[in-house]
Amino acid sequence: MTEYEQEIELIKEMGLKSSPLRLEYEEKVHALRNLPENLKAKGYSEEQIARIMYEERRELGRGSGSDPARHRRKRAAKLI
Repeated sequence: MTEYEQEIELIKEMGLKSSPLRLEYEEKVHALRNLPENLKAKGYSEEQIARIMYEERRELGRGSGSDPARHRRKRAAKLI
């Protein structure tokens, strides 16, 4: 059984909210909670903050991958 199939079975048994994958995702989203305040303090506009937050959440759903633009954004965010 593949990892994907195992996860589907866990979801069927435990429900989506109890899925380890879902819980991991929710923890990562929660970790982003201070980013908007930090960006605003650095002078980012509301639109820029919204776009960055949108991309960060999308990346969580896609997995880490190897996206140079994402790495640039992360480096910029770390400067905050």
